Amino acid sequence: MNFESYIRSGILESYALGLGTPAERAEVERNIAQYPVLAAELKAIEDSLAAYAQAHAIAPPDGLKSKILEKIESEMKAPTPEPTPDPPSSEGGSGGGWTLKSLLPWFIAGIAVALGVALWTSKTEYREQQALMRTMEQQLKDCKSDSMLQQQLRQDMAFINDPATRRIDMLGDVGGQLSVYLNASQQAVFATTARMKPLPANQDYQLWVIVEGNPNPVPLEVFQPGSDPLALVPVSFREKVQAFAVSLEPKGGSPDGKPTQVLMIGALS
Repeated sequence: MNFESYIRSGILESYALGLGTPAERAEVERNIAQYPVLAAELKAIEDSLAAYAQAHAIAPPDGLKSKILEKIESEMKAPTPEPTPDPPSSEGGSGGGWTLKSLLPWFIAGIAVALGVALWTSKTEYREQQALMRTMEQQLKDCKSDSMLQQQLRQDMAFINDPATRRIDMLGDVGGQLSVYLNASQQAVFATTARMKPLPANQDYQLWVIVEGNPNPVPLEVFQPGSDPLALVPVSFREKVQAFAVSLEPKGGSPDGKPTQVLMIGALS
């Protein structure tokens, strides 16, 4: 099993939050029983969630208990109609004072108040817990996104620093600057486009490559300037590359498969 990929999938976080289908949860339980590294990762996630929940615990509103008691007491003290005397019992006597029948409305009112307060408290706590769960889920997604970004940056740096990677810098007075990173052993090409100058809405830049044995430039990707100076934009790989070029084209790229206005060329040394 690829433990790193499995952990990055987020299935352990879902399990810790009580999410996932029964089949997914059963799979997690099998895996953590079989692989100690996954059990340790799940334990770390659960510890983090517990620490977060404790740090963000929501206390009940101040004075809630006293308000409930005051409400019940006020209801009990409210004036009511005079009780109707009970008819004489079969054993004699006129009957009087408080009877079960006369106390029953008070008893029911007390129960209704208590149930109403309990229901309000339960709904409030449920909404607060749901909001907390949504916040935690969002933070987990953000952490996962940050982790993926860091992983991508590490991969990009490893590619750039690979001894087999060749850097081709192109500079033009009109277009700005563009760098291409070519690694023939990996059959991969990337470009940085953040230093290219902005274009009108009806124009695009286009990359071209000149390969050995072909006198005509081969069209590659159409692009707009990027915003992240560290971002590597993937470019189509071609064998036996001799040079790269950038042209200015109408929106969508060259209409006839030939560069319209070449801005810069960078040859492999």
